[in-house]
Amino acid sequence: MKPKILAIIFVTLSVITLIVVFSSESKEGKEKLSVEDRNPKRSKISHRSISSGSDNASLGTRPTSTPRNISEANNQGPEATKSFVLELLSNNEDKGLELLANLETELDYETIGEAIYDHFIQEGRYLDGLAAFETLNKNLTLTTPLLHSFVSEYYRNEPKEALEWVTKNTHLNGIEAAAYSLGEHSSKIEKPEAEVLSMLDPQLPLDVRTSYLNGAMDSWVENDLNGAFKFFSTAELPGFYYDETIYRMTGKAAEVDPSGAMEWAETIINEQFRHSALSEVSARWESAAPEEFEKWLGKQSPKLQGEIQAVRQTEE
Repeated sequence: MKPKILAIIFVTLSVITLIVVFSSESKEGKEKLSVEDRNPKRSKISHRSISSGSDNASLGTRPTSTPRNISEANNQGPEATKSFVLELLSNNEDKGLELLANLETELDYETIGEAIYDHFIQEGRYLDGLAAFETLNKNLTLTTPLLHSFVSEYYRNEPKEALEWVTKNTHLNGIEAAAYSLGEHSSKIEKPEAEVLSMLDPQLPLDVRTSYLNGAMDSWVENDLNGAFKFFSTAELPGFYYDETIYRMTGKAAEVDPSGAMEWAETIINEQFRHSALSEVSARWESAAPEEFEKWLGKQSPKLQGEIQAVRQTEE
């Protein structure tokens, strides 16, 4: 009997031991679970912030992910936008230009234009860049300021060819701004008269000719007021060119030579330009030096005095 009793006791103790161990492990598991339940994302957030930095983005830090398209690059800022466009053009220039030409959303077009400019100019490929405008021409917002930059660079390297290129590409958007830029450059050469006159070819569109002439005049007046007036007043320009150009010159000259500006204004035939010029110059002169203005006016012909008086009354 004793062996049976010992066996029963042994089995009973083993069962009790197993129950105690299982109960202890179950309790520990529940305690762990309750801790994670109170903060279920704690371990995941910590891991994610170390491995990918996505939590830093929610705190205002710039994301480090590579943009998948131009919109994502634009959202990441100018640096990301420029890098994206440069890579786009490097991978496939033709397809990249086509994509940029068809952009319709609100984007940082200034930075996009800078990237296009750098892509071609850094390698001295300004002629390839100009050829790209046949594709980019669809996008007016992008083309207008960008064409101005390319034409200016072309003129700095090959002035004669740049002038000729503009005359052959008057269909492009932004060509007026490019023509204005060329006018500015032309007026700064040693003897600009012949070059300026060469751009007044009647076969060129009127807006291109006018833009070029305005650019030349604006820059010329700033650098050599007397020389500019001597040229424009004796160049036998067609009436429209003469009147608008002299009108613009009077506005530029009013602050430095008001009496000279008045003399030029008198030569304007177009009534609207003439009255505007007389009004603007007299108003500025009278405001800056009233006594000097009245003294000058008293020496003028009754016709001119009456015209200036009528213009001043109209303005009032």
